[in-house]
Amino acid sequence: MNGTLLQYIIGQRKLSFFVHLKYSNRLLQLTDF
Repeated sequence: MNGTLLQYIIGQRKLSFFVHLKYSNRLLQLTDF
């Protein structure tokens, strides 16, 4: 159960990281005229 919880937390962190990366990329594209 502990291992599953750890994997879930790691998955969530990876997901938020990728979302942040995508958002930053989009922000850069918007500000790059």
